Amino acid sequence: MNTYTMERGKKGFQSINSFLIEWDLAVNKIKRIPIIAAPVGTGVNGCDIKFYFGENYYQMYDTFVVEKTRQQFFVTNMPQRLRDNCWLVVAKILDNDYDSVVDYYGATADAMIGLQTRFVTNYHPEMHDRGYVKYQSNVEKMRTHISTHRCDVDMSAMYNALEDVFIQIGKGKDDDPVYKLNTAEKDCLDSFMEARNNALLYGKTDVDITGKPWLSMSYRAA
Repeated sequence: MNTYTMERGKKGFQSINSFLIEWDLAVNKIKRIPIIAAPVGTGVNGCDIKFYFGENYYQMYDTFVVEKTRQQFFVTNMPQRLRDNCWLVVAKILDNDYDSVVDYYGATADAMIGLQTRFVTNYHPEMHDRGYVKYQSNVEKMRTHISTHRCDVDMSAMYNALEDVFIQIGKGKDDDPVYKLNTAEKDCLDSFMEARNNALLYGKTDVDITGKPWLSMSYRAA
């Protein structure tokens, strides 16, 4: 039940001594551009909305989506550089009527600061003189922390000596339907597998980006 790694060119496995693992993952089409300032405009009646991004990415006639709200926007101008790491993009809500308004994901436009956006597509007039390339490759750095789990089982001296007899008695079918016994080792292993699998499926981390847990080891050891 340990974690191992295989080195290229070598046969077999070797144990990992660190509880921190990092790796690079080559991914496609997932570049996300955060909104760095509050958008200006509601979008009602097809009016313009001003978005502010930290890089020159969305171009005229591009369509992007705000991932939290799922709203799509159609870019209507060339991006304008306001200052270092701040680009103004004017867009309209992409919808089929004029009643749509910007979903600010909260009470004010400030709630949209930090939300991630993603390129969807572009719509260009036929034979247009402009065209743009979106680089589809990207590399993400992934990090995980290995969690450890422990399960113990206790038994009486009599059970330890007569475990096989107790199990044999407990396996009765017609004459013994009330209870069923497993070996102590199986119960311990089942508990460990449940704890491990639940952590893999539903567990949350208490480790921050610097690798430090906010729960002390005294709590986790308890």
